[in-house]
Amino acid sequence: MLTLGPRRLLWRFAFIGILFFDLITGYMIAEGISREGGIFSPSQLGRFIILAYLLTLLFEQRIAVLIFIFGIAPFLVIELSYGLVHEQTGGLLYGLISIAKVAALFIPLLITLDDLDRSEIAHSFKLGLIVMSVVIIASLLADIGKPTYGWGFGTKSYFPSGNDIGAYLGSGTLMIAVARYYRLLQTSLPTIGLLALGLVCIGSRASLLFCAITLLFVAWHSSIRWLILLALTAALWQFYVMFIDIFNVVGEIMIRRYAEADGDLVRFIVSGRNEFIQKAFEQFTADGSVIRFLIGQGIFIGPQATDSVRVVDFLEADGFDLFFMFGLLGLAAYGLLWVSLWSRCHQNRWLLLPIGLLLAHSALAGHVLFSGLFLQTVLALVVLTQIPQGCTIPAVKTFDRNSQDHKLQV
Repeated sequence: MLTLGPRRLLWRFAFIGILFFDLITGYMIAEGISREGGIFSPSQLGRFIILAYLLTLLFEQRIAVLIFIFGIAPFLVIELSYGLVHEQTGGLLYGLISIAKVAALFIPLLITLDDLDRSEIAHSFKLGLIVMSVVIIASLLADIGKPTYGWGFGTKSYFPSGNDIGAYLGSGTLMIAVARYYRLLQTSLPTIGLLALGLVCIGSRASLLFCAITLLFVAWHSSIRWLILLALTAALWQFYVMFIDIFNVVGEIMIRRYAEADGDLVRFIVSGRNEFIQKAFEQFTADGSVIRFLIGQGIFIGPQATDSVRVVDFLEADGFDLFFMFGLLGLAAYGLLWVSLWSRCHQNRWLLLPIGLLLAHSALAGHVLFSGLFLQTVLALVVLTQIPQGCTIPAVKTFDRNSQDHKLQV
């Protein structure tokens, strides 16, 4: 077992340092140095370091190792087998890397974390969210980076995906607010305000929804909630013209996309993904393969025909993606992950709110399961669900290397 210094460094890297690897990756994509979805990007290399450390923790527990190996083996066999079909080395490597990314999500559910690890993970998670929010706000103010959707209000800075950071920062902000409500983690209201501002600056539907729900959660559980609601009502009444102007700017993309959907709420929510899913099922039905129904065609081929696949193609709806990649086996793994997270919230039930919203985002818009940032979310959720009500993770003295007091405070 590593001592405090190396463990702290590794967890800080897992939640904070990795963000700069993502920014480098996004910058390389924006400048045409590398392509989106390429292999061996700085983000992937950084996450290999995180995966290696998680594997060292996993291999300390023999039963957990056996469960992990037997769990991942069928997916590796499927991907390797279909690699012989499409005969593309890059596609095979991409599939294997993606399997490792998804398999890593199950490791926090299998390992045992002590108080030191829980403390470092919780604080690193919060600090990472703050760093991401500051980067996004600064990028919008300085007009650097890339727009979230290529036009209109909102920035993703140089992060590779605006949808990924919207889901991560949004769910993370709501998790921090819930942890504050249960007194699991010391967090100030200005910190939550800073994270909420970062969500507004992203400007995606998911980020704005998470922002609104977080602020409503904080206001409703405040001792002066009626005063807050009264003040908001008065402000809306007095400055409604200004609020309308702000909404027209911040919500420009939502307004335009709703118009493009011709008032179809389902099409607006899923951004036309239902049409891609329908076409994928038409291809699937035409094949009529029982083997494909049971085990899919691997990540690289996915919903495509085996004789015409050139690049990986995601439907951006995680459940459907897994079905076309790994059939019923993939859906079973998908359900197991969410049921495992859901079942851990029996003590702190409000944590079901961010989990439920993430599940909805995953099912309807993707960008959760195959997002590298989701591993940080799972680690933080596991830690927060392990803390009994009435206990608080103490503040960490960042520069005190000799501090060993990481026991939960009652």
